[in-house]
Formats: sequence, C-alpha cells, structure tokens
Amino acid sequence: MTIYVVSAGRSGTGWLCSVLAGCGLKVQHEWTPFNVVDPDVVANTEWVWNQGMLLSSLTVNDVVIVIDRDREAREASVNKLLGKHDWSRLHEQWEKLKANVELSPAIKVPLSYGRLHTEESFTLLHGTLRIAERDTSNLRNMWDFMRHMKVTNNTVEQMVKESYGL
Repeated sequence: MTIYVVSAGRSGTGWLCSVLAGCGLKVQHEWTPFNVVDPDVVANTEWVWNQGMLLSSLTVNDVVIVIDRDREAREASVNKLLGKHDWSRLHEQWEKLKANVELSPAIKVPLSYGRLHTEESFTLLHGTLRIAERDTSNLRNMWDFMRHMKVTNNTVEQMVKESYGL
C-alpha cells in the first residue's frame, strides 16, 4: 500500500511529506535528490501533466491524498512563484486529474489547502495512516511541531521554475 500526495503545485505537498517523514514513513518527494526504495509516500506535481504515471499504478490498496485549493488561490500561488502567465491549461489538467483520481480504485482523501494545518486535516490524516496500517504514534508530535512552521525554500522554488522552463 502506497500513499500518494497530489496537488497542482505549491499546495502543501512538501509540508505534508515532512510531517509523514517525521512519523517514520519513507517519503519520495519530487524535489528530493535521491530515489527511495519501496517508498511509503510518493508526491509529484508532474502527475498533473503526466497523469498516466499515477493513474496506471493505483490499486484498491493505495491511498491518494488530494490537496486542493480554489482556482483563484491556486493561480495566485503559481503566479507568485512562476510569474503571471495564462494558467488555464494547468487548471484544466488539474481538474482532469482530480476527476480521474475519483474514478480510480484507490482510497481518496481530500484535503483543503486552506485548512491543511487544522485539526480537521489532522483527523483525516490520522485516519488515513490507520487505514494504510502505518504507525501513528509520532503524528501528533510532528503535527504540532510543523503546523506553525512555514518554510520557504528558495532552492526548491528555483527548481520548480526550471522545471517550467522559466
């Protein structure tokens, strides 16, 4: 069983993966410079553009955490990082990915980016880890530590810009 974390860029995957790594899960995030053998958690915003990579691997035993935000907030965030452009294709691909994930056999867990650091999201994540038969003993400690932490990583942001050819 693998936990997949999907978002349309700049939507909390790094933060959430940090929480999960702190709980002892093996995390493969798109911006980590190494491959994790047999990861528990995989996050990659490239799935927005290459949906087959994700959808073809999903089984009834997998969990997909979908971190979403409304179109205006998503566009403002992407504009902040990558500059003002026409992001209609991004929005279109994101909506298509969410619809395809809904049709997949995997367990779906929707998280609102705006409520990502709340007790409601903690409860959803705790339940998700229990479904995935993962240890939850350190989740509260990591959650309390990370929920007040807002990290800006200029190196990662530069890598995102480069991946978009900007």
